Amino acid sequence: MDVLQGLMQQLVTALAGTSGWIHSHLAAISTAIVTTLLVIFGDEINGFIKKKIRNYNFSRAREPSSCCAYLVMVYSPPPEPPP
Repeated sequence: MDVLQGLMQQLVTALAGTSGWIHSHLAAISTAIVTTLLVIFGDEINGFIKKKIRNYNFSRAREPSSCCAYLVMVYSPPPEPPP
């Protein structure tokens, strides 16, 4: 049990040391995660949205790009002000 507590203490110490670096790069990290998820699941998201708005009269060329742009706007964090 002491070994596990010692290991957990080392893990907490290591994470506490890197939290300052992670916090300063949080906007870039979250944008990268959202972008990666859109690349991986983009077809499924696009198909779902197409099924939901099939009965509306939209231009076929603008539909996928507007849906992806909307998702990026919703799930991306706002830009951080310059220092």
